[in-house]
Amino acid sequence: MLSALAVFFFTTDTHGQTKKWVDKNLPGYDSKAIHYGFSLGFHTSYNSVLLSDDFANNPSITAVNPKPSPGFNIGFLAQFRLADYYDLRFHPTISFYENRIDYTRSNGGNGTFIQEEIIEGTRVELPLLLKFKSDRTNNHRMYFIGGINAILEGGRRKEDQAVDNRLEVMRSDLAVELGFGTEQYFSFFKFSPELRYSFGLGNILANREPEVAKVLDRLTFNKVSLILIFQ
Repeated sequence: MLSALAVFFFTTDTHGQTKKWVDKNLPGYDSKAIHYGFSLGFHTSYNSVLLSDDFANNPSITAVNPKPSPGFNIGFLAQFRLADYYDLRFHPTISFYENRIDYTRSNGGNGTFIQEEIIEGTRVELPLLLKFKSDRTNNHRMYFIGGINAILEGGRRKEDQAVDNRLEVMRSDLAVELGFGTEQYFSFFKFSPELRYSFGLGNILANREPEVAKVLDRLTFNKVSLILIFQ
């Protein structure tokens, strides 16, 4: 009887330990000095506006409303190990975007109508980011990331460039990047979904002559991104 109970408890204990055991994928991954990868991202971008003094004196424009618009980006990254919990990441990307600003205009005594301004193009982004990561638990860990993003305008529609009296923006910008994500280690690669916020620092108004620009004192570019990283 005693021997039967001993066998039962020994078997149960061994089974419980087996269930808790998790094979550690890519065991030497974090000790390497540099890693490369690529990313696919989806974002919602929008402009923040600060109205000028001319807005109050303009009888034809009664409201200015920026609208969020979807877009996507693709990128390449190089990540350098600084210490056990810190990495430095260089993450150049190409972003395809479209931003819309609706101007509510007075139609004399016949009410109002919406004039839509669309700014679309391709942006080359060069973020340099510091990454702080937690301890690895089995095959996953959490991390926070932040840094500076230098942005260059890569291309714009020719028809937008040729139209007068339209809203024009600068061809370069600087943004602060903040985000967080989780890393999942698989047998042959690491997958990291990341949520990142980009806050533009520069005033990107390029030409204040058009009426739609005169009512603005400041225009900045902002973006919220879901980025899928493969390393």
